[in-house]
Amino acid sequence: MSIPMMKLSPQIVALRIRENEWVALERTIDDLVLNRNYPLDIPKMLECIQASLTKRQGFLPMESFEHKDIQRDVDALQVLIDHFNMRHEA
Repeated sequence: MSIPMMKLSPQIVALRIRENEWVALERTIDDLVLNRNYPLDIPKMLECIQASLTKRQGFLPMESFEHKDIQRDVDALQVLIDHFNMRHEA
């Protein structure tokens, strides 16, 4: 008895690869946050995410919806970073 082969479209394969990247990122963040050998620096993590988003913007046309959405995310991250820094300085 043979098992029938499934044929996957390139879009499905790309989606699965993207899902795997998100799972790997989630594991890495969990490892970083749960590692008690190092102090947790949330503002630094947020700054790294913000820098990555800003770099991604450089590859997009300024008038695109994705560029504008990323800019809103970058601005929101800046508010969070400022909030954490103010809270830690007090």
